[in-house]
Amino acid sequence: MPDDLGSLADLDADDWRAAFRLAGHPQPACPHVLGHDDPDHPCRRGLSSAPFDRGSVARVIALAEGRPHERPWIGVFELADGRFAALRASCCGAGWECHVEGDSAVALDLGTLLAHGLSAGERRRLDLPGAVRLAASCAAAGARVEVRKLAGPTPTVATAALTLGVPVEAIVKTLVYRTRRGDVVLAIAAGPVRVNAAAVGELLGGLGKLRLASPGEVRAAVGYDAGAVPPVGHDPEPRAVAVDRAVLERERVWGGGGEVDAMAALAPADIVRLTRARVGDIRADPV
Repeated sequence: MPDDLGSLADLDADDWRAAFRLAGHPQPACPHVLGHDDPDHPCRRGLSSAPFDRGSVARVIALAEGRPHERPWIGVFELADGRFAALRASCCGAGWECHVEGDSAVALDLGTLLAHGLSAGERRRLDLPGAVRLAASCAAAGARVEVRKLAGPTPTVATAALTLGVPVEAIVKTLVYRTRRGDVVLAIAAGPVRVNAAAVGELLGGLGKLRLASPGEVRAAVGYDAGAVPPVGHDPEPRAVAVDRAVLERERVWGGGGEVDAMAALAPADIVRLTRARVGDIRADPV
């Protein structure tokens, strides 16, 4: 569970009081942002639109301030009865004397709420910890992932393998490249091997010369800090992803967990599916 990114006192502001007037009214069975008759839609995946109010909030998990006409107010809360709730409210006009619209969602657990009650962009806007965003992104996509928080950073493949108690071949790295046009592409390979950037560009359609993104460019490129980039769950999404063929030889691999002190385990098949990756030989030192 993430640390608080807001406080109960913040909810006393006029803007949030007005937003909670929306959450305090019963919503349609499937609110317009969340609901359809599709059985796979978030409305059918553990969410309800039961009303709640400011007084039922026990803890603020995250808040994102809105602006009339531009962006909605978004809040994620733990309620006094143990449930979790998200609120989204927009204002069309000057101040809160205008038409207020939006929706709310309630779930029994935080993971379900983040995965199905918020979009990837909303999760990022709330500045949730990277490991939390990664887990929610995988849950929303139907992929099983284990995100494990560690005692500290694992700056090398050998350190990560020793900490997790797995072979070094079970550790994968996600490299972020930029094309000459500035597009972002990723290469995913087992940690012990070197990646051939030219082979990556060729596999992804003749992209020409690639350069590694600088640490300062990585977060803007994929939504995670350098040294913590996971193999999936990127926001914004890269133009293309290349996965070394050898990665698929294992049933499960460990990659970046969204934070420097976290690692994530998932099936290579899910990596390829979620990133729509192309699979090929991209190692500089094939064995």
